[in-house]
Amino acid sequence: MHVVTRATTLTAFRDAAPAADVVLPAAAACREAGRDATHDLNLRIHGDLANVEAEWRRFEAVADCTVFQTFDWLAAWHRHIGLRARVQPAVAVGRFANGDTAFIVPLCVAPHGPARRLCWLGQELCDYNAPLLARDFSERVTAERFLEVWRELRLRLQQDPLFRHDWIDLEKMPQTLGAQRNPFTCLDVSPNASGAHLTQLGGGWEEFYTAKRSSATRRRDRAKRRHMSEYGDVQFATAAEAADARRTLKILMEQNSRALVRKGVADMFARRRLKRLIKQTPWVWNAVSAARTALGSFSRPARP
Repeated sequence: MHVVTRATTLTAFRDAAPAADVVLPAAAACREAGRDATHDLNLRIHGDLANVEAEWRRFEAVADCTVFQTFDWLAAWHRHIGLRARVQPAVAVGRFANGDTAFIVPLCVAPHGPARRLCWLGQELCDYNAPLLARDFSERVTAERFLEVWRELRLRLQQDPLFRHDWIDLEKMPQTLGAQRNPFTCLDVSPNASGAHLTQLGGGWEEFYTAKRSSATRRRDRAKRRHMSEYGDVQFATAAEAADARRTLKILMEQNSRALVRKGVADMFARRRLKRLIKQTPWVWNAVSAARTALGSFSRPARP
């Protein structure tokens, strides 16, 4: 079986649709930075998202993860897109010996022609694919121990017909999660084709804008706004209410659709199920409503 990993990190685990407990064999003693690496992990693999929902929601509130690993987003993706594509979830939940949740790895097996691919749940539509990790995961589990867990889980995945697959394809994995290294970077990975960008927001828009844009760029921006004002009053509308958020989101998707068509790129927003997914995911609405200095719509009356 060939393993394909494109990006900076990640991996997966599994067991069976009717979840079953799997206690991995004790790891041989190994040390990294003076820490004992013989922490046993108890695994439970779920093929039904409903069976893991309660623990997932509790864990995501305290775990190191991104918004793309939240239950709301991935459950909505599976409801609108995954089920139609005959995707089989394979969500691995790991617990430390004391019962605390160590990680949740949201994987799935997706049909690809006559073959079956193991990948992240919702992989194509997630900017970042990764596990949810306990804040102290890297302090309690060494890289060597993680690789042992990964090898054991790969074997068990292949032993179960529900999760059997022909190859592994893990994409767009961030190098870090919170303050800790993503353990999937311990695998043989390569840089993703397209990178990501990170910036630290300041105390206000003017402060941030001035720090990130040169005076020449700011002058060009002012000239563009003056040119737009020739078509009518320019107003910046925030998405303070649900109706405003819906309108703003609709405008954003329409603008992105036109931009993709101009570039000759497939228009992802032409897919009705994707639009439905975006419109029905709570954190998308929260982001639109919260980003009041970044999102808005300009009112440009037609020139007579």
